[in-house]
Amino acid sequence: MKIQPMQQIADHIVRSGSGPFEALPTIDRDVRAVKWRLWLGRVGRAIRDLEQLLGSRLN
Repeated sequence: MKIQPMQQIADHIVRSGSGPFEALPTIDRDVRAVKWRLWLGRVGRAIRDLEQLLGSRLN
């Protein structure tokens, strides 16, 4: 999945206040952090952070 659609989904979740997540504002921040790490060429760190983000949100 591309980062921009993930960012849009995270923005929508935060704005709507919907969903069972306790830490809604952190979703947006975490996706933005992954996006910027990719932009700056820190691919390894971005992949680790994305895996952690997806793992913690899905479990």
